[in-house]
Amino acid sequence: MIQEVSAVGDRNKKNLSNQRLSLQRMTSVETHKMINIREGGSVEIGHLIPFSLDRKGNAWCFIANQMKNEEYKVAYFDSRNPKLYGIMDNFNQWKGFDKQ
Repeated sequence: MIQEVSAVGDRNKKNLSNQRLSLQRMTSVETHKMINIREGGSVEIGHLIPFSLDRKGNAWCFIANQMKNEEYKVAYFDSRNPKLYGIMDNFNQWKGFDKQ
């Protein structure tokens, strides 16, 4: 039940393909403006801030227009069938997800 992730950012020399991550450049996402949420609703793709990729090219994202207690919600973005899953209230909940 542990989610494998890869780091992103300019200083990570091991994962050069993940530099300057953009959801709009991921496979089929280029044609989508709104991303559906499995539990209902949708989010504009510009409000998703990816912070971690898995090896399949999917990403964990902050949802920049959805806050709870002044913290961004977090969701898992499926890039093949653009949809958000596993919404969590904040980054700390995501960090502790593998310990539950």
